[in-house]
Amino acid sequence: IRSFTRGATILSLDATGRILLPKSLADYAGLGGEVVLACQLDRIEVWDKVAYDGIFDNVPENFASLAEEVMGKKGRGEDA
Repeated sequence: IRSFTRGATILSLDATGRILLPKSLADYAGLGGEVVLACQLDRIEVWDKVAYDGIFDNVPENFASLAEEVMGKKGRGEDA
């Protein structure tokens, strides 16, 4: 888990409600142009827009099929 969260940092808002990302984090995330703020439960992820859009290029249109493929058919008496 530490490998996945090694770039995570707790940041504070300034007096006007803005977040200033340290250059080291912006570099780590590959930020250089437009960014996307993606909500993940109680966290906000900051992504380069091109990279974020790219993760959806091969997403199946039918998420039910994807969930079944990943989770199997548990709960239906058909455990895969």
